[in-house]
Amino acid sequence: MNDYLIMALVGLLFVVLGYLSARSKPNAVLGVRLPATYADPEVWRKTNQKCAQIMYILGPVISVVSLLFYFTGTPPEIGGGYLGFGLLAVVVLMGVYLYFYSKNLLEKVLAQPGATTVPTNQNAGTSQAAVILLLIMGITVVVLGILMICSHAGTSLGIRAGHVFRDAATWHKVNTVGGIGDIIIGAFFTFYFARFIPGVKNPRTFYRAVFSFVAAIIVWAIVSAIYAYIV
Repeated sequence: MNDYLIMALVGLLFVVLGYLSARSKPNAVLGVRLPATYADPEVWRKTNQKCAQIMYILGPVISVVSLLFYFTGTPPEIGGGYLGFGLLAVVVLMGVYLYFYSKNLLEKVLAQPGATTVPTNQNAGTSQAAVILLLIMGITVVVLGILMICSHAGTSLGIRAGHVFRDAATWHKVNTVGGIGDIIIGAFFTFYFARFIPGVKNPRTFYRAVFSFVAAIIVWAIVSAIYAYIV
C-alpha cells in the first residue's frame, strides 16, 4: 500500500514541477526542452506555461486516484498497473501534444514580417529554476532512503533481489544499508546544490554537479545490489 502513497507524492511533484517550469528560463534540466522551444524565448515561455497547465490538472488527479486506491484497499498489483499504464500514456500524449504545440508556435513567430529567432540554449543550465529542481531531486533521494528503511518485504520500493524479497529480516538489513546510503548522498548533494542559488554562472560547473549526482546514485545502486546478493 505504500506504493499508492508514493504515487500520491508523485502527483504533488508534478504540480511543483509545473510551477517551476512555467517560471523557468531556458536551461538544460527543467522545462519542455525541444528544438522549437530552444529556438525562441517566447515559444519557450508559452510552451512551458501550457505544460504547467496540464501538470496542474494531471498532478492532483494522480494524487486523488492513488489515495482512493489506498483507502479502498485496492491490491497494488491491480491499482499499480492502472496507475503506471495511465501515467505512461498521459506523459507520452502530453509530450506529443507539446511537440506540435511548440512547433506551431514557432511557425507563427517565423511567419511574422521581419521576424528573427534568438537561440535560447546558449546559457542552458544556468537558471535558478534548474537549481531548485536539483534541490528537489536531492531531497527526493533523501525521502526515498527513509522510505526504504521503513519499507516491508514485498513492496515495490527497495532492493528486490531474489532471496532478499523472500526474507523479511534480510530485506530490512539490505534496505537499511541502501537507504542510509541514499540519505547521505541526497543530503550531501542537496547542500552542495544550494550553493548554486540564485543560479550557476558557469554552465560547466552545473553539468559537472549534475553528472556527479547521477553517477553517485548509479554507483551506490550497483554497490547496494552487490551487497544484496552477497549478504
